[in-house]
Amino acid sequence: GTEITKEERDLGKRARHASSYGLGGQTFADSLLKDDVIRTPAECTAMIQAIHTADPEIPQWQERTKREIDRYGALTNSWGRTFLFPPGPRSADDYRSGFAFRPQSDVVDLLNQHGLIQMYRWLQEQEMESRLVMQFHDELLFSCPPAEVWLVVEHLQECFRKPHNFYGTMLAMPIEVKIGTTMAFEHAFKRPPGREEIEQAASGLTPRP
Repeated sequence: GTEITKEERDLGKRARHASSYGLGGQTFADSLLKDDVIRTPAECTAMIQAIHTADPEIPQWQERTKREIDRYGALTNSWGRTFLFPPGPRSADDYRSGFAFRPQSDVVDLLNQHGLIQMYRWLQEQEMESRLVMQFHDELLFSCPPAEVWLVVEHLQECFRKPHNFYGTMLAMPIEVKIGTTMAFEHAFKRPPGREEIEQAASGLTPRP
């Protein structure tokens, strides 16, 4: 079969986000244009409609979310965090904010509860040289000497094996691991790596001066 390019994969991912978060064809086209990706509003609308046709659960979920916003003026995510909407008539932007709230906040709350807090405490207890440097929306950045990289990766994977109750379904979130001397990361592991893979990757890195 024909190989899917990185550009096609990225476009497909963005189209799925657009379909999930209630974007229209024009808005999606405008967002792509900011990254020099040129697609007409009609093409973007067709992509979104194709995803909704293939996955009718998405528009069904959107309708349930809209009814909940209209009825309660609030949404609560799986961690108990609540997003309040201003009183008055609902706009399309209100609904789009509602569509994005749960998936986005669920991910960052999971990262903080299972990752940031647990790893910070563990590193303190172990008295390691490794440090938790930064939290991005769905990423944690660590600074580790080569000898400690596997220990950090191993414990991080263990933290995320704990399942969380996402609206009645227990799920454990898989993680990806990247290793490098810069934010470009020389090594990326899409599946959980083993000790040999990590230690081999870490040993081949040249420390920055």
